[in-house]
Amino acid sequence: MRSHLTLLFLLFFASCTPSVVEETATTEADIGNINKASEEFVAAARANDTEELVSLYAADAVLMSPNEPVSKGSEGIQTWMQSFFDQFTMVDFNISAQDVVVTGDWAFRRGNFAMTVSPIAGGEQMQDLGKFVDIWQRQSDGSWKIYWNIIWNSDNPSPSRCRAKPSDGTSPKPA
Repeated sequence: MRSHLTLLFLLFFASCTPSVVEETATTEADIGNINKASEEFVAAARANDTEELVSLYAADAVLMSPNEPVSKGSEGIQTWMQSFFDQFTMVDFNISAQDVVVTGDWAFRRGNFAMTVSPIAGGEQMQDLGKFVDIWQRQSDGSWKIYWNIIWNSDNPSPSRCRAKPSDGTSPKPA
C-alpha cells in the first residue's frame, strides 16, 4: 500500500513539473519571433519608416537614447524617431544579436549594430558601430515588442578623444 502511495505521489508531482523539452521549444520559438521582429525593425530603419519603427515598441515602452532625455510611450518614441529622420537619412543599418535570454513574458537581448547615415542638411555620411541592450515584452496577442530600449552606444571614440596627434608623434592624452 505504501509503495502505491509513493508512486501516486511521484506521478502527481511529475505531472506538475514543466517539461524541459517544451520549455526549450517555447524559448526557441520566442527567440525566433524576437529575431523576426528585429528584422522588421532593421527593414523599417533602412526605409526611414518612423511609423513602422514605433509599431515595434510596446505602447508604454521607454527609449533611453544616449545624451538625451528619456522618451516614453508611443508618442514620445514617435517624436524622437521623427526628429532623428528629420536630420538624417538612414543609408544602411544592421543588428547582430549576441545573446537573447527569454524568461516567461520577458526577453533580454544584447548585441552590436552598424549604421551609416547621411545628414539631410548636407555633408559627409557618418558611420557608427556600437552595442546595445534591450528588453522585450510578450504582448497579450503573443507577439514580442520592445519594452525598454535601454542602452545603445558607439564604439567610436568620443569627441574629447578625437584630438590631433601632438607634433612629436605621440598619442594625445585623454581629457
